[in-house]
Amino acid sequence: MEVIDVVTLHQRNEKEQEISASVCSTGSWSGWIGIPPDHIYRKLSDKAGQYSELVREVGVPYVLGVFGEFVASLSPQEIEQVLYRQHNGWFTTAPEVSGVIYFRESNFSFEFSYFPNPVALYPSTVLSGQPGAA
Repeated sequence: MEVIDVVTLHQRNEKEQEISASVCSTGSWSGWIGIPPDHIYRKLSDKAGQYSELVREVGVPYVLGVFGEFVASLSPQEIEQVLYRQHNGWFTTAPEVSGVIYFRESNFSFEFSYFPNPVALYPSTVLSGQPGAA
């Protein structure tokens, strides 16, 4: 048994409104779409806190799935930066989290990247490729 929960990253409301207004009025929008690393860090922390106590009590792996929607798309390298390097790596603050699956839509299909937590209390068996994984 594992706990898997999804974090959806959204663009800031002002930027989302700007994009929508431009697309509605002109049919297009141009600009840079980015999500600040500290926002990603904070969203991961907020979501991890929701089940961290339960995970410790029950002793099961806990995986976060991070979805970057079209107007808030990220690269796997940006997620990796937050998880392993920013502020000494987000994973160091969340040993209850076994790993993070980052997924995004690209060319009408989904791309997935899995990042294991090197200090996890309970490593994921479903996603780690270990024998017996489902």
